[in-house]
Order: sequence, then structure tokens, then C-alpha cells
Amino acid sequence: MVAFDIGIATIFAREVLEGSIIISQYRTVLLRSSEWEGERQRLALRTITLSAIGAGFVAFALCLIVGIVLAILGNDLDDQTSQIIEGISKIVAAICILQLSLKLPKWLGVYPSTSRNKELGLTLGEIRFNVAWNIWREVAECGVFLIPYFLAGSIEEIPLSAIIGVAISLVLSLLMVYANRTGSQYSVCIFMTLITSMLSTGLFVGGCHEFEEALGETPQLWNINGNFWDKNKFPMTMFYPFGYTQNPTILHIVTLTLWAALTIFLHIRKYRLSVQAAAQHCTEESLPTQEEREEQEEEMDIENSPITGVSRVEERDEDENTPSIATDYDEESPCEVYENKSWRRENGEGDLESPCIISFADDVGRVEVVLDK
Repeated sequence: MVAFDIGIATIFAREVLEGSIIISQYRTVLLRSSEWEGERQRLALRTITLSAIGAGFVAFALCLIVGIVLAILGNDLDDQTSQIIEGISKIVAAICILQLSLKLPKWLGVYPSTSRNKELGLTLGEIRFNVAWNIWREVAECGVFLIPYFLAGSIEEIPLSAIIGVAISLVLSLLMVYANRTGSQYSVCIFMTLITSMLSTGLFVGGCHEFEEALGETPQLWNINGNFWDKNKFPMTMFYPFGYTQNPTILHIVTLTLWAALTIFLHIRKYRLSVQAAAQHCTEESLPTQEEREEQEEEMDIENSPITGVSRVEERDEDENTPSIATDYDEESPCEVYENKSWRRENGEGDLESPCIISFADDVGRVEVVLDK
């Protein structure tokens, strides 16, 4: 029988999914950017593909070399140590898949987000480095998470588990694409988040059970007889990755309950933080900037000034019936200034193409606004 491990599969599923999302985000921004068109766009897309392949290959080769060395060093481990290492690896996988379940609502656009489109970089060199670094990091994380399996000598479980994990990530990616195109993000988000959360719970319970087998089991609470309820036979074996067993122990029930409660708490906290961040972002966006506040203060000072819209008036001519010009209001269309109201009454309102018509009051010696267009 070909060896398979659900923990290895989930590690590969998570890292491959994150890597594919990183690449798709870069490609999407490139395709939608007006700065990257024609031959420049094709060259940038080709750079993204080659950088991802090259970085992934280098990281894979490094992980393979380290894995072979660790496998040779781990041949002398006894069964108890191997079980402890396998328990640690499952708990690490549980943490990874829990993080994935927390990220899915944001990726699908269900949780409020304040992130803006990030700049790809000004040069092809910056794009090449960003993509290569992120893909190398994702593949290298696979190698780090597989160290316990290398030490336990479980190398034969890696190939098939990795293939299944990659297949799972492809299915999840297709579901995300389907959700974005059909507008069914909420339904897909609920389904994917529920599955990954249950899988994380099952991995954590399984890892704790490995500690039980190595250090001593706690008492069983009940035992369900019958082939139908056997965790190793169909159909109940389908629920085994989610933490099912027909003869749970005290530790099994306690860890399942605590991890499930922690998962629910983290999802509620993630949602509330997203809502608060979105509300704060909207508040900050609605507040005026320093330049806008200064402009508003200047406008208020002008509105409250005795002469609205006029900053300086030239000296009056000797003939008080002759209008003088206010030159600082608008150079293209200045104000006409009349020195007494009687001239304005006798000669009409003046030139209606000027922005304002003002006159000197005869009795108080000040300038008042007669017409402000």
C-alpha cells in the first residue's frame, strides 16, 4: 500500500495555494495597469513566470538536500521518538491550515479590507526579485515543515501526499476563481473556511493522540462497535481527517473542544478587527488633509473679510465719477469700483462681465459689495 499522510498534504496545499495567489496578484495588476502595455507587458509577464519557476526549483533542491541529510541522521530514532516527532508535525500542520482558514475570507473579499493596490515596482528587476523571493519563501517553508517527517524517516509518504496536496490547492484555486466570476464569494467562503477549520481541528487532535501513544493514553469515554463506525473503513473514514474516532479518549475530547473553540474565537476576532480597521480607514479618508484645512481656513478668512473677494483697491481718481480698478482680485477679469452710489444709480450696474462691482459709500468712507457674481 502506498503511504499517505494528511499532514504533508495540507502543508503542500497551503503553500502552493499561497504561492499561486501571489503570482495571480502580480499578473492581475500588470494586466490592468496602463503603465505596462504591449511588449513591455509581455516581457513583465514572462519575467514573473521565469522568476517563480527558478526560485521554486532552487528552494526545492535545497529542501531535498537537507531532507536527505536529516533522513540519514534520523535512522537511529526509536518508535517513541518517531511518534513524538510525528505528533509535532501534525500540530504544525494544524497551525498552518488554521492560518489558511483565517486568510480565506479576506482573499475572497468577504471581510472588509483597507488595502490598496500595491505597486509592482518601477523596473523588471524589482518585479523579478519580489516574485522570486516570495515563491522561494513559500517552497522553503514546505521544507521547514517537513523536517519532522525527515527525522522520523517518513520520506516514502511525501511524494503521494505532496501530489494530493497540490491537487487540493488547485481545487481551492478553481473555487476562488469561480466565486469571483459568479459573485458567490460568501457561499464559497463559508464552505472553504468550514472545511479548513475542521481539518485543522482534526490535525491538532491527531497530533495530540500521537503524544498519547508515545507517553500513555488517557481513559476512553466510550466505544462504538460495528464496521460502519470504524474510522478505517468507509464511510466513516471520510470523517477521520476531521477528528473522528469511534473510541475517543479524554484527551481527544478535550483537545477537540478547545481547538474548535479557539478556531471560532479567532474567526470572530479577525472579523471584528477587519470591521474596525475599515471604519477607521473611512474616518481617516473623510478627514481633510493639512493642505485642505489650510485652504478652508483661507476661504473662511476671505468670506469673513469686510471686502469679499477683494484684496487691494487702487487709489481713486480725481474725478469721483470715474471707476478705478481692483487689480488683485482677478487679473483676467478685474473688479470695477465706483466711488459713490449716485454714479452707480445713474449709470446702471456697470460691466456685468466683471466678477464684482463695488462702490465707496459717501457717508462712511468704506467699500461695500454691491454685486458679487
